[in-house]
Amino acid sequence: LMRILADVRLLARGGVSGIEEYTRNLLKHILGADRQNQYTIFYNGFRKKPLDLEGARIIDWRVPNKLWDFSSRFFNFPAVDGFLGADLVFSPHFNILSTGSIPRVVTFHDLSFLHHPDFFSWKQKFWHWLQNIKKQAREVAKIIAVSEFTKTDIVNLLGISPEKISVVYSGVSEEFKPLNKNSNIGNWKLEIGNYVLYLGALEPRKNIPALIRAFNVLKARRDFSDFKLVLAGQAGWRCHDILTEIRRSNVSQDIVLWGPVKSEDRVPLYNSARVFVYPSFFEG
Repeated sequence: LMRILADVRLLARGGVSGIEEYTRNLLKHILGADRQNQYTIFYNGFRKKPLDLEGARIIDWRVPNKLWDFSSRFFNFPAVDGFLGADLVFSPHFNILSTGSIPRVVTFHDLSFLHHPDFFSWKQKFWHWLQNIKKQAREVAKIIAVSEFTKTDIVNLLGISPEKISVVYSGVSEEFKPLNKNSNIGNWKLEIGNYVLYLGALEPRKNIPALIRAFNVLKARRDFSDFKLVLAGQAGWRCHDILTEIRRSNVSQDIVLWGPVKSEDRVPLYNSARVFVYPSFFEG
């Protein structure tokens, strides 16, 4: 029996980014499948969304996470080994955490902020600096990388031994599957649509203006005159660049800004699209 503490502070805002999806799905499956070990969920934050995880003890502190990060960065305080009984700490993201004598396993999804700092706002840059990534990577007991590419990045940019890093690919939620034409899902009547789908954050790293320009070229061909471009996802930092590109387009009437996608809409959105395009400059 091991006592495992999972640090899920990144779920406090209730977001649906890739890392948050990874955390929710991974822990739901682990808590449902692992009967050998004892799990505790560390869920700190002054204001938090309700946590939808069952099968573990939840420790819910109301300390502002910004204050927590600052004190951990400069004072290595508070160290959770003095408060919580655990044999291992798992962090699904590199949120800084002082664990004292308890070994810690951390998942690294990518190092995009080191390659392309210009893709991030000053608040995001400050947060990355506060995390002291290189120090964390050196001190943790084990690193999980989500791809061989990210592992190579950690070795080359952070100077970490490859033996310390294990590549564990992210899984696919069971909800994502092909649906039969004319299937009914919620309010959808599924039909294959003549639309190009992008689904993700609307931010500079995702290279969406280039997708819009490519769509302009596509629409000039007779075979694609009835196509639409659906941009689905949460508006992020500097999304005004995307709006400017849409206004410049001579087919702007066929570009749909879907907005944030509800969980029940994701599967039919993918199934109904003619093609999915993900043109990011950088991914882990």
